[in-house]
Amino acid sequence: MANTPPHNKWGTYQLTCNTCHLSYVGQTNRSLSIHFQEHIRYIRNNNPQSAYAQHILQNQHEYGQMNSIMTLLKPINNPSLLTPYKQYYIQSLHREGKLIPEQNSGEINPLFKMAINPPAPALHMNRPVLLQPATWILPQPATPKLQHTSKQGTCNLKLTTPEYISKALPINQSHILHT
Repeated sequence: MANTPPHNKWGTYQLTCNTCHLSYVGQTNRSLSIHFQEHIRYIRNNNPQSAYAQHILQNQHEYGQMNSIMTLLKPINNPSLLTPYKQYYIQSLHREGKLIPEQNSGEINPLFKMAINPPAPALHMNRPVLLQPATWILPQPATPKLQHTSKQGTCNLKLTTPEYISKALPINQSHILHT
């Protein structure tokens, strides 16, 4: 896929509205150009089958040519990674206020929340709490994990990238920060 033109690749993509400049995030395991044509066909046929088509039709907004409104966010070779990456980008755009309202951002996955918006440093009596530095552990086979050791014990977490999010357990800040 390295030498393949972007419009022939598949993966997670972004469509931007030409009028309000808000975006839709989608995924496809077919070429982007074929999927783009489907979105445009929905709009031209007044058929709001995608949130992007619904946005354009309901708001009477404008769309443009593929090379000006469609961006490949992440080329993906593994179909099982399409949904985690799509959700990651949806939540990222939602947090930035750049997601079209017709696309449901869903509940915020705690791992995405931490990856997108890391927690503020812990304070104790209005002073930062000094935490021991985290160390990376690469067991066999290589599955990145984050380990934090404190007086209360050791906390192991899987790396918060979309490749591992579907396998990671929900966490909260109390698992990471010990005061």
